[in-house]
Amino acid sequence: MSKYLVGLSIGTYQWRFGEPATAEVIRQMKGEFTILHLNDNDTLTDQHKMPLSGTIDWKDVLLALKETGYSGVYNMELTLDRYGRGLAVDHGALCR
Repeated sequence: MSKYLVGLSIGTYQWRFGEPATAEVIRQMKGEFTILHLNDNDTLTDQHKMPLSGTIDWKDVLLALKETGYSGVYNMELTLDRYGRGLAVDHGALCR
C-alpha cells in the first residue's frame, strides 16, 4: 500500500521536448512519483511510440530508475496504428 493518498505520474515522452532529459527528471524527483508513463517520441510531437523507437536515452532512464529505487507502477499508452493498420485498435469497440 502506498504511503500517498494522491500520487504523481510522470511521462518519459514529455521531458524529451526540452531540458532536463528524462533520466535527469527521474533523478531530481528521487523516485517520489507513483506512476511512470512509458513511451517514446522523435521530439517533434507527442507520438506515444514504443520505447526504443524514438529518441529517449532508455539506458540512462533505466539507470536512473535503479539509482532512485523506483518501485511504483509502470504503464504504457501506445499509438499502435503507426506500426501498421493491423495493430490499430477500434477504441469504440472496446467500450461496447
